[in-house]
Amino acid sequence: MAVGVGSLIGIALGWWCRSFAYSNSINGVLANLGAPWVIAAFIAGAVRAGPDGSRSDGLARPHVAAGFAGALAGTIGLVVATIVYYGPARTGSFDFHGAAVRTVFWTMVSVAAGVVFGAAGALWRVSSSDTVRATSLVGLGTVIAGEAGYLIAVGATGHDTFALNVVLVVAVAGMCIPLLLGRRRITPLCVALVPVLAVPATVAAGVLAVVAVAIVRVLRALPV
Repeated sequence: MAVGVGSLIGIALGWWCRSFAYSNSINGVLANLGAPWVIAAFIAGAVRAGPDGSRSDGLARPHVAAGFAGALAGTIGLVVATIVYYGPARTGSFDFHGAAVRTVFWTMVSVAAGVVFGAAGALWRVSSSDTVRATSLVGLGTVIAGEAGYLIAVGATGHDTFALNVVLVVAVAGMCIPLLLGRRRITPLCVALVPVLAVPATVAAGVLAVVAVAIVRVLRALPV
């Protein structure tokens, strides 16, 4: 299942990036968002964790086991997605300039993101603890809502008249993720936490993006 999820996300994002990455519309900016990747890891982890009937309390052994299984599924899914994305889905081959360096670097990033969000998806699926499930959903929602801040920071709203609507949809989508908790007392608080946490998350993501670009440039400059 993780391989299937990874393949689908790699093909879809690869096609999107190949079609729009260098356009001057909002589509060009959306092609570089990170939210679809973490959503894919979250889904892979949740699916791997099993049906709702397997939920367990606190940090019991089955609970921890599900977290590890979800982390593994999320990692496999994102690694597969990365390889597919930088291969046939985006370029038709692996021989474009810098393909090897980019694939290796983003595969390492995928491992980290896959572990975190794959485990989050699994814990959301199996845990009967509202606190655990809320933490997983707030984390995912924060990343998605933070992408709205990224779109504003890179000037996406100036691309076309439709761009602002896209930014609003992304922000609202992130805030709606905690609603997956259902009708719980903690749900409104979680919804409110998402935009608050999205601000520092956007800043952190911007810093990481700058660091990532610098690392890729250094790696590409190294003699083979």
